[in-house]
Amino acid sequence: MGNRHLYFTADDLGGGCELDRGIARTVERGVVRSASLLVNGPTAMSAARWAADTNIAVGLHLVAAPAPPLVAAGGIASSAFHAVRYGRSLLETFTAQLDRFLALVGRAPDFLNCHQHLHVLPGVGDAMVSLATQCGVKRLRSSVELGGREAPAVRGQSAIRRALWPVVSRVAAHQAERLRQRGFRLPEGLIGGRDSGGLSLGRLDVLVPALAEHRSIEVVVHPRFDSVERLALCAPVLPELLDAHGFQVGDWRDL
Repeated sequence: MGNRHLYFTADDLGGGCELDRGIARTVERGVVRSASLLVNGPTAMSAARWAADTNIAVGLHLVAAPAPPLVAAGGIASSAFHAVRYGRSLLETFTAQLDRFLALVGRAPDFLNCHQHLHVLPGVGDAMVSLATQCGVKRLRSSVELGGREAPAVRGQSAIRRALWPVVSRVAAHQAERLRQRGFRLPEGLIGGRDSGGLSLGRLDVLVPALAEHRSIEVVVHPRFDSVERLALCAPVLPELLDAHGFQVGDWRDL
């Protein structure tokens, strides 16, 4: 395998039947090789059984707020508020989620990240790192958005997300540098944070060439069965696009 990798990661596995169906299809017929599990999601048990029977990297998708696993599209600010407000008990909350992951999957997670990218917040990030140290996980998400300047915003994207994402990326860059100095392994950054749910084939055709200077990039997706993302990730031309720009599809275990 070459040394330029894209790690396609399906977030929110266990978040519902349509999402789980879409993730399974993108693994079977597409380029997804990793998924992060919502251990308290409505379909977590069946999703974990499916993941255990497939050769994919499985991460723990930590929920950092006392809220339902799937937060509404406009709920980032609310989730962040709750995460900070209840920050003192986050490690306990995360430890409980790790225990459930171990019970469902039967092994330690291959990587960790937080729902809604809340690991960029100091208290939340600290709790995630403490959990990673506790369970020996070295692979963590970097929420630095790559290729953003070259690609215009997705039509219909919320103004709040557009305004927040440059700030998220700057904070994430400082966080990633500190974590690498401590021996953690992170991709250079990601695509699909600012464009959450909107990575159509046309969008990927714009973003992938803009990643020419990078060698290790996570592509974050939420491929519901009826979504444009699921169609894009299973498109026969997508591997050709990636190959044309020198990228190999990997999973988190390659990092």
